Amino acid sequence: MMSGAGSYDLATNKWTKLNTRSIDSELHMMSALHSDEGELVRLRPPPNAPEPTDYSGEYAANERERAKMLDRMLKETYAAVRFAVPPARFAKIKEEEKAWLNEWLAQKAQLEKNSMMNTRIHQLSAVLWEE
Repeated sequence: MMSGAGSYDLATNKWTKLNTRSIDSELHMMSALHSDEGELVRLRPPPNAPEPTDYSGEYAANERERAKMLDRMLKETYAAVRFAVPPARFAKIKEEEKAWLNEWLAQKAQLEKNSMMNTRIHQLSAVLWEE
């Protein structure tokens, strides 16, 4: 399947500018558009603790599981940005992503890595809402 945008010249009855790219059938944009602030994945509350009513994200059993869930969300959000953003803008985002990844790899604590992933998902999601 293909997606694209272009300019159509009515005088010549032809497309004058065309920008197309294939659509990944596995692309899941919903998680990229789901939340705009706060924690995307929290640790599961203790068994008898009341669940917060103001939280609609996902729960993980531990930081390792939380990391896997955030990694999935980050990949989905990055794929959505790659799909939705024009190639020139995406090239800049790709460079930002490389710099972010180097900083992320330098972190030792999983808690800090998870926090960085949560923030990056929000940053990339915000790109989807830019005009």
